[in-house]
Amino acid sequence: PPRSTPLYSSAASDVYKRQVKNNEPLIISIKKDGAIFLETESTKDRSLSIEEMNNLVSKIFEASPGLQVVIRGDGEVKYERVMTIMAELQIAGANDIGLISQPISSQ
Repeated sequence: PPRSTPLYSSAASDVYKRQVKNNEPLIISIKKDGAIFLETESTKDRSLSIEEMNNLVSKIFEASPGLQVVIRGDGEVKYERVMTIMAELQIAGANDIGLISQPISSQ
């Protein structure tokens, strides 16, 4: 059975409307511990598994195929984690993926 939930469709709709209107990229955050967050109103406070991210991003790209994706990763996130997420985003339909790095804190 399909595992679609209201979260996915409402988030995709939310993102599509806002991003297209403002010509903004879709932002994926990767926290220091590797947790993934999709920065939309309906998903920004909820850590996503790789599978959940892939399902959600796939739906967003069905609505808006040319959307740019930007990965915002903590400076201490393992490179392998970032590469895995980038590969999954490409599978989900992302063609334009950028990176924003956050500096490693000096403390």
